Amino acid sequence: MKITSVVISGRKKKDKTSVTMEITREDGSLKAMFVSKHESFGYMEWLEFKDALKKSKSTYRGYVEGINDALIKRVAVVLKEALFGPPPDLSVLDLSLPPGGPYIVGQVLKDPFGIFFKDDEEQLRFQRVSEIPICPLSHLKDLLCLWCDFSPLAESIKSIISQESSDRRQRGEEIPDYMIDPPKSSLDS
Repeated sequence: MKITSVVISGRKKKDKTSVTMEITREDGSLKAMFVSKHESFGYMEWLEFKDALKKSKSTYRGYVEGINDALIKRVAVVLKEALFGPPPDLSVLDLSLPPGGPYIVGQVLKDPFGIFFKDDEEQLRFQRVSEIPICPLSHLKDLLCLWCDFSPLAESIKSIISQESSDRRQRGEEIPDYMIDPPKSSLDS
């Protein structure tokens, strides 16, 4: 049964804090536990737990959210690697941020020409168009999934990635069709 609410309470004893939770499910069942036992839940329960935590007003909410988010992220990384293989080696690329800012994921700059994205450690990075020919294929796939900016500049980056993908296919690499003919943005219709 789905987790519907979480009540968090804490108690300080000398220099140690003990945090407990009461978890209520849809069927009305209640379970009390220490936060340290939270790991015994499964991935889907952690996602339900994340939603239920948003309603909590406890001063320990941030602490519990941090533990829960770390568990979710750990499983997400393992699942991503199992499904898609290890993350691409981006060490050959200059992904440093250009001066200025603040910047957001998916934002496109004209000078230097490129797009912002987040890496596997959730750090904001900048992909320069000049380095697209040396990008790993899996990184190009990730870049195609970023588009929140449908400006002519963003569309031209999609075209450059598409051309690079087409060139790689002609050199014998296996390239998915969607990379050569990426879907058009909703603004194109």
